[in-house]
Amino acid sequence: MKYLLTAAQSGIADRYAMKEIHIPSLVLMERASLAVAEKILSEYTENSRILIAAGTGNNGGDGVAIARMLFEKGFSPEILLAGDPAKYSPQMKQQLDIISYYKPVFIEHIEKEYDLIVDAVFGFGLSREVRGVFAEIIREINESHAKVISVDIPSGIHTDTGEVMGTAVRADETVTFTAGKPGLFLDPGRSYAGKVCIKEIGIPVKAEHLRDNMICILEEDDLFGLNNRDEAGNKSTFSKILVIAGSESMFGAAYLSACAALKTGAGMVKVFTHRINRTPLASLMPEALMDLYTEEDFDQKKLIEDIQWADVCLIGPGLGQNTISERITETFILANDKPFVMDADALNIMSVHPEWWQLINKKCIITPHIGEMSRLTGISFRELKRDPVKAARTFALKHHVSCVMKDARTVTAEPDGTVWINIRGNSTLATAGSGDVLSGIIAGILGQNIKCNLHISSEGAAGAFIHGVCGEKAGERFGRAAAMAGNLLAFI
Repeated sequence: MKYLLTAAQSGIADRYAMKEIHIPSLVLMERASLAVAEKILSEYTENSRILIAAGTGNNGGDGVAIARMLFEKGFSPEILLAGDPAKYSPQMKQQLDIISYYKPVFIEHIEKEYDLIVDAVFGFGLSREVRGVFAEIIREINESHAKVISVDIPSGIHTDTGEVMGTAVRADETVTFTAGKPGLFLDPGRSYAGKVCIKEIGIPVKAEHLRDNMICILEEDDLFGLNNRDEAGNKSTFSKILVIAGSESMFGAAYLSACAALKTGAGMVKVFTHRINRTPLASLMPEALMDLYTEEDFDQKKLIEDIQWADVCLIGPGLGQNTISERITETFILANDKPFVMDADALNIMSVHPEWWQLINKKCIITPHIGEMSRLTGISFRELKRDPVKAARTFALKHHVSCVMKDARTVTAEPDGTVWINIRGNSTLATAGSGDVLSGIIAGILGQNIKCNLHISSEGAAGAFIHGVCGEKAGERFGRAAAMAGNLLAFI
């Protein structure tokens, strides 16, 4: 697991290092600058044409210090100073005093070709739109043919959200310090950051400083518990999952979600679905049990008995949005006493009946895509995409659910405020039925976590990770455009 630091948390970590560990700010700046300088020294020669673009704050101080370290090794970088000298930070002034010994060349505009431009214009504190001379310098950097390395974060990208603040540097690589920043991994910031390299500079990341607003990235080692299979177990050992899915016109969702749950380790799966789905489901998935309904013959008692049979439930994939699906969802909400996953049409029905959230008293994981999240919250697509961490966390805290908000970068928020950003996956997953596979994977993990005590801290984040890796592998095998949701199943 990797912690990510917001702008505020980065400031807290810096102050902790300076006040509690007594590391002077100039020492921290030297360590950060050395990390970037060493990278440049390993890839470029003394004859390389290098430009350092430095702003007025401490990020600019980093840039000037990098230039000095390159001078010490025989390089001759040029420096572009951006902004009003009256606004230079104390550290920036100090770095300029030190580098004056080397008599560097200062320029005002990028008017020739460089092999490398180091972007040290803005750091993690940017909160306003980039305009004026700064916007012009960023334009010049982007129009150059040079490789670009950004220091800490590409100038113009919001540290917490990844938003482009008017304009932003498009880096080939970003060297960031202490920990990653959310904006480097969220859209659109991740497409501006290029390859992200995290360098330690002596600032400890202490969980107690981040507890209320922790943002993490899941790693493969965090899923080790999923391999702890009890060899003396039986099908009941590994959970019984009820999948309430599929309607008269949507058989595939029931199959994809139920099959994914089984492949993720469930011992038994029962599908509660429309009667018309019986033959295709039995043909494709003979391992599944079934209970059936029609519009004229919906047996509430049978559904309640199925809920009692299960250890975990999944409701919503392909369920439809009509009178019978609404009755099924209401019956489930009123009768359910098991941990469950809620997806797709069940969420759309919940958006029409927000009062039903108050009836949920068991662990609930919801898996809305942006459109479903917009219907649930009344928040526009644009606003949800602008700050997905805030949107998912706010909903999770308000309704005491785990919220897996699906997008190119899926964000999972837990009821305690912890947020996970999934960085696995690719456009292979942008295909019909992909979300049904995800909900089944999460249900399978939830069942095992409950029955086998796997110590998976977030089933939603774990499911998004596995789903993402399946997308990568399916894309490699079939091609990103050609792979279908059913192809994901083979890689679970």
